[in-house]
Amino acid sequence: MVARYLYRGLVAGLLAGLLAGIFAFFAGELSVDQAIRLEEAAAHAHEEETFSRPTQKVGLFFATSFSGATVGGIFGVAYAYFRGRLASKSDWTRSLSLAATIFAGASLVPFLKYPANPPTVGDPETIGARTASYLLLVALSLLAIVATWYAAKGLRGEV
Repeated sequence: MVARYLYRGLVAGLLAGLLAGIFAFFAGELSVDQAIRLEEAAAHAHEEETFSRPTQKVGLFFATSFSGATVGGIFGVAYAYFRGRLASKSDWTRSLSLAATIFAGASLVPFLKYPANPPTVGDPETIGARTASYLLLVALSLLAIVATWYAAKGLRGEV
């Protein structure tokens, strides 16, 4: 049973990753190419690049596809675990509610506490502490959601 949801999650994540790569390619690569041309025009010495631009563009699709498949696989396993425990009638609403809950716990709450550009972003000595704080907040946020879910089940008398 878990393998079926894992497979579905991997495929859905792969497709979402490919779509994200297509969007990033058309929305961002033109600007990146223009910025590189401006830098090269302003610089007098040309540095050898580690990866060529065509390789970087292929890497964009590889990275978004791999990331999408990974997140989709994790979601598939989580859905297989929680599927029978969610109080919704259809699989569609179950998956949407689980996705929204995971988004809130893993992305929204940590973003509200630690914005994209925290005050000490330029200090390299604090990167370890900032990363640990952020990951701890993600873990605590997800644990709080699971605890709230169990508490709601207990209040409904389902435990």
